[in-house]
Amino acid sequence: MLSHQSVNGSIFGKKEKEMGHTTRGLFDEYFRLEKISKQNDPLEKLRAHIDFEFYRKPLEDYFKKDIVKGENKGGRPPYDYVCP
Repeated sequence: MLSHQSVNGSIFGKKEKEMGHTTRGLFDEYFRLEKISKQNDPLEKLRAHIDFEFYRKPLEDYFKKDIVKGENKGGRPPYDYVCP
C-alpha cells in the first residue's frame, strides 16, 4: 500500500497546496514580515505618520452596533478592527 506522502511527494496533496493549506513553522510569520520590511513596506511608512489607534473607538462602535446584546452566538472572536 502506498502512503499519501510517497504518491504526492509530500504529506499534503495537490488540492491542499492549491488551497494554501500547509504547515507553517514557528518563525515563518517573522521571516515573512522581515522580507516585506526589506522591500520598503508602504504600511510601515504610513504607520510612522498616522495614529491608527485614533480610529479604534469609531470602528468598534460601528461594527458592534449590529450585535444584539445578550445574544452570544459563540465562535471565534472578531478580528482586531485596527491592523497592528
